[in-house]
Parts: sequence; structure tokens; C-alpha cells
Amino acid sequence: MIATDSPAAGIVRLTIDLPPVNALDVGAIAALTQAFRAAAADPPAIGVLLTGAGTKAFCAGVDVRAFAALDHAGRLDLARAITGMTAAAFTIPCPVVALVNGHALGGGLVLALATDWRIAADTPSIRLGLPEAQAGVPFPQGPLAILRHLLPGTLLRRLALSSAAHSPADMHGFGLVDELAELPVLTERGIARLQALAAQPGFAIVKRQVNAALAAELTAVAARGEEPFWEQLA
Repeated sequence: MIATDSPAAGIVRLTIDLPPVNALDVGAIAALTQAFRAAAADPPAIGVLLTGAGTKAFCAGVDVRAFAALDHAGRLDLARAITGMTAAAFTIPCPVVALVNGHALGGGLVLALATDWRIAADTPSIRLGLPEAQAGVPFPQGPLAILRHLLPGTLLRRLALSSAAHSPADMHGFGLVDELAELPVLTERGIARLQALAAQPGFAIVKRQVNAALAAELTAVAARGEEPFWEQLA
């Protein structure tokens, strides 16, 4: 489900392994939350890599079949769990790098945005986007806070209201992807980036400073457990 290994000294790699497209169900969300909390409690010396198994998808967001099987109460619990997962991601003090090796859609793109640095495979067929409007599912409060903090208003409007998916190169142009790399060297580039970030003596304190407002908002919304837009779902 969520595989953990160490591709280099001082680095923990978290791999979303949920064939065929690494879509998140309740169990995977809980496992990712636990992995983020573990990394926060005992940070690896260098940092954390977050990626998806295979080459088809980094993460395709929430598993739509699992979502459809839930009743209203179950869907509210799912939204709260997603918000809690995103809040946990922002408690990790060491560098966290996303290796976007395939499609990153909806919650998958939000997961990538919850890291400190995003490196995507320079593959034109890969798609990144926010298709929640097309799927008929609103954003949970946690992802919504991340998007509002990290995306310029015009870009958020375009991506969220159109459900359009874009290539990694397009997203690099938008500033949502920090680096492009050929797929075979994606892990190598991620390790190098983690090492460069961790080598800065003030990284942890500056990260905390930069993320303070968003981290506080995520903690607050997770504690309240309120999902007003999901309450409106039939």
C-alpha cells in the first residue's frame, strides 16, 4: 500500500503502491498520514522522497470506486481524513521532495504540492490537474487551504474550474513543478535535491517560517473536523 525503503543513506522513500493508478482509499490515506507523522517524529537525516509505484501514475487522487461505495457519513470521514493527511505532511521538518513519475490528479497533485520541491518526469503524456469539478467532488478543507496558499488566484481559478490537465512542462511553466527530469534519472535527481536542501544549516527553521501560516491553518481545520462543502453532497 505505502511502501517504505531507503534509496540512499539518511533518506526515506515513501511509495504509493496501489495499482493500477495509485488512487487513494481510506486505508492508503491513513497509512500516508501515519508515515508523515513518523517522519515528523523521527526525521531522517537527509529527507523524504514521495513517489508512486510504476510509471503510469504518481497518484490519481481519491479512488472513485471507493468513494462511490461510501454513504454520506463515510464521505465526510474521508474528507476529514484527507485534511488530516495534508496537515500531517506539513509537520515534517526535514526536506521532502515529490518525484512525480506519472499522472498526478486531484488529491495526487495536492500531495505533490504538500512537499518542499517537485521534480516531474519530462514525459509529455503525463497529466497533472485538478478534475474535482468534472468528478463532481468538492475539495476537502485541507487541500483547499493548500491550493489557496500556494497557487496564484488566477491559476487556481483556471485549473479548478476547467478541470483541465496539463503536461509536466506546462506545470513547470506555471511554477507548480520545480524541475523536469528524464524518468530513468528521476530518483537520482531527487536524492541530489534532498542532499542540497539538507546541506543548508537553516533549512528546518526557514521551512517552518515559510510554512507557518499554512501549517497553522491546516492544523486548525483538521482539529475542527468541519467539511462544509462536503456536507452539501447528496
